[in-house]
Amino acid sequence: MRRLLVVSFVLWGMPGVAGAQDAPPAAPLSENEQRAKQRFHQASEFYQDEDYVAAAALYEEAARLYGLVARDASGTVVDEAALKQQGVALFYEGSAYTLANELVEASSALSRYREQFGAGLPDEERKTLDQAITGLETRIGSLLLRGLPPDAQVLVDSRALDETPKAPIRLAMGDHLVEVRAPKKKPYLKTVAIAGQKELPLDVKLEPNETPARVRIEANVDDANVVVDGAPVGTAPVELSVTPGQRHAYRVNAEAYRNQDGDFEVEPGERTLIKVGMVRRRAQLGLRTEPYFLGTFYLRTDTPFKTASAGAGVHVFYDKFRFANFRNGFSFEANARDLDTVGVGVVTEWCPDRFADRTGLVSWCPLNVEGHITFGGHANPGFGPGTGDGRVDTAVEVRDGDAFARMTFGLGFVTYKNGTYTDNPDNQWLMTSHLMFAVGIDL
Repeated sequence: MRRLLVVSFVLWGMPGVAGAQDAPPAAPLSENEQRAKQRFHQASEFYQDEDYVAAAALYEEAARLYGLVARDASGTVVDEAALKQQGVALFYEGSAYTLANELVEASSALSRYREQFGAGLPDEERKTLDQAITGLETRIGSLLLRGLPPDAQVLVDSRALDETPKAPIRLAMGDHLVEVRAPKKKPYLKTVAIAGQKELPLDVKLEPNETPARVRIEANVDDANVVVDGAPVGTAPVELSVTPGQRHAYRVNAEAYRNQDGDFEVEPGERTLIKVGMVRRRAQLGLRTEPYFLGTFYLRTDTPFKTASAGAGVHVFYDKFRFANFRNGFSFEANARDLDTVGVGVVTEWCPDRFADRTGLVSWCPLNVEGHITFGGHANPGFGPGTGDGRVDTAVEVRDGDAFARMTFGLGFVTYKNGTYTDNPDNQWLMTSHLMFAVGIDL
């Protein structure tokens, strides 16, 4: 019946106008007119093949192009023939949409045709057009979606609307699938039954999307430890599930490399890849200077050192001497003992990353070894070449950028050569304990 209504309207109302499509042009066609004629011809072929959706879209484009030819920028009609062709295209657009059961689009196209060309139609044709539009409107209802977030995307029968609807959506009567999507929310699906000339309200309630998301973290060095949200998750490469829709913090650390920190957010069901480039822990010049103050306590009292002495020195490290997490450097030390000794030696500090706290500000260096050859003997001939000292200790280090402070304590020994104090003229030695405080900077 719908097809008979459209065909009868075409045969009854449009014989004169439709024939204008074959009239020869009075002047060479403009580009828009050529394109309009081409679209109209393509639409007619689809129409004859009963592909009414494709035909309607092409008729709509042809009507738009003919409108550009027919009127100037001010809206004044400058081409009567193009205006007639626009009317033909509009009419057939409505007819094609009707046959495709796209009732809303059909009513819109025929209403535009009536608005622009209805005044010039004979009474019978105008009456037939009114009846056609009224018949379409009786089969159109509306859907009012309530509770939509501002960034929601609405699809009706798998076709996305241009923007989030605030007004009721006009739909043909019958069943329609409504889908609502929004960031970080589960898709909302609902089949609704639309009745003609009635409005259906629908409250949309979107639930948080808790579908697990996954993240994979890779590093450019082996045995890099990965921490996500404060919890160790293994060595890179590592892949894990995380809660979607929220920020997550990560840290990647490896021996002798700077900690790499960052954050990420993954959408529900998404998988993301993070590649971390590790940078060796060295300053711009590769130098580390570590001035220190030293208190030494002697475990014997029958020596030139009495019970304690104070000293000062400096450790100097160079990154090229570094091996993994072992820092190697030189030590220069002066002790204000009774005998005024000066020491020159080497020092090694072992500071594994795994003994640092999660922030990297506080770390424990469990083993440090240092040894000197001592010179002096200004007040006593017991010191000179061949004497020295050594220390084994542990340290806690606190960092602030490139600066640091360090507290060290441990055990050591001192050797000396003095037959005056003992019966043995060969080198003598004694055990010591010590406490060292250092501040320094990486340059």
